[in-house]
Amino acid sequence: MPKSPLAEDRIPVIVGVGEIVDRPADIAAGLEPLTLLEEALKRAEADSGGQLLGEVASLDVVNFVSWRYRDPEQQLARRLGIEPAHLYYGPVGGESPIRYLHEAAQRIARGECSIAAVCGAEAQSTATKAERAGVTPPWTPFAHDVEEPKRGAAFQKPLAVKLGVFRPVTVRFIPSMKPRARRIGARPRARRWRNPANYGRAIRTPPHAIRTPG
Repeated sequence: MPKSPLAEDRIPVIVGVGEIVDRPADIAAGLEPLTLLEEALKRAEADSGGQLLGEVASLDVVNFVSWRYRDPEQQLARRLGIEPAHLYYGPVGGESPIRYLHEAAQRIARGECSIAAVCGAEAQSTATKAERAGVTPPWTPFAHDVEEPKRGAAFQKPLAVKLGVFRPVTVRFIPSMKPRARRIGARPRARRWRNPANYGRAIRTPPHAIRTPG
């Protein structure tokens, strides 16, 4: 195996993972996203077998959907009693968790930090049930003065929103490219749309497809 160009203490390694699932019978007992993050990070620390939270110098928080906070990354840092040099709460983006992990690894490799944490949490089920029941959960007050992050319909054309076809599940055609496992000696099974050139034809076929210029 070729030797890494990085010094051994600069090679990024995942040392701990923490997860928490909260499904309370009593809505009022449900945990808010910040509390879920705090608990998940403590579990990650326990999983590492060391005392690492106090040494976190890079903390990335994935954007929330279920609750709105003002500067949630700073609130989380205060809860943990840490002051990371890198503290970030980014915009909505499906790629953000893996991007934050990649960027944290790069910071470690560059020598900017030794311990980094990437976390995300949602409490959508509890928040929705509380709203339907007319119950205000005992959480950090909802930050109504903070601008709502752009997501979903905000990026789509009015006609798509009107027709309800602005979510990825309703507008994407993703053919399966994974080859099926076959027994030795078995005859290959014919599959429809095997030729990639046919994918575009399949998408254009529906008579009610919405076409936009450009």
